[in-house]
Amino acid sequence: MRAGQEKTAAIVRAYNCDSSRLIAILQEIQAAENYLSQENMELVADMLHIGVSKVYSVATFYENFSLEPKGKHIIKVCDGTACHVRKSGPIYDALYEYLGLEGKRKTSADAMFTLETVACLGACGLAPTMTIDGEVFAKMTPEAAIGELEAIRGREAAVCVRWQTKYDPRPWTTWQGRSTCWARARCCGGSSKTAPMRT
Repeated sequence: MRAGQEKTAAIVRAYNCDSSRLIAILQEIQAAENYLSQENMELVADMLHIGVSKVYSVATFYENFSLEPKGKHIIKVCDGTACHVRKSGPIYDALYEYLGLEGKRKTSADAMFTLETVACLGACGLAPTMTIDGEVFAKMTPEAAIGELEAIRGREAAVCVRWQTKYDPRPWTTWQGRSTCWARARCCGGSSKTAPMRT
C-alpha cells in the first residue's frame, strides 16, 4: 500500500473486503477522493482478491465513475429529450470550448471546472437546464452558461486576492501548473486549510 492510501484501505475494510460490494466500495472511494485513481483501483483489487481488470471494467462501465480528478465545480448539462430538443447541445459545446477542453478530457487545466452531461435533471419544464454544484440553472443559452462560469471565476479571484493580501503581498505565481496565489488557499485548488506566512 502506497502512502496516502490509508483512507481507501479503511473503506475496503469497512465492507469486510467483500468483493460483492465492489460498486459500493468504488462509490465511497470516489466520494472521498474525487475520482478513482489507478493506484486505488489496484489496492481495491488486491484487498478483494480479484483482478485489476475486474475493478477497471466496473469503473469504466458506469458513467458515474471518473478515472480523472474532477474540478472544484461540477457542471452538468442536461441532455434529456426536452433539453436536447431545446438545444442543450450548443450549451455544452460552448462550455467545452470556453474551458479549453480537448478529446475526452472533462476537467479544465486549472482544475476549477469539470463538464459533464446527464440524462435528465427532472426539470423538463425549465429546459434547457444545467447544474453547477447541484444548483439548477433554467432556460439557459450558451452565452448565459458562460456568464455563470465567469461569475464563479470572478468570485474565486476575489477570495484569492483577500488571502493574498492577508498573507503575502507578492504577485500570483504558478504552482503545479495552476494559476494561484502564494497562500495556496483552497479556493485556488491548494490544499492548505491555513495559509503559510511569508518566510
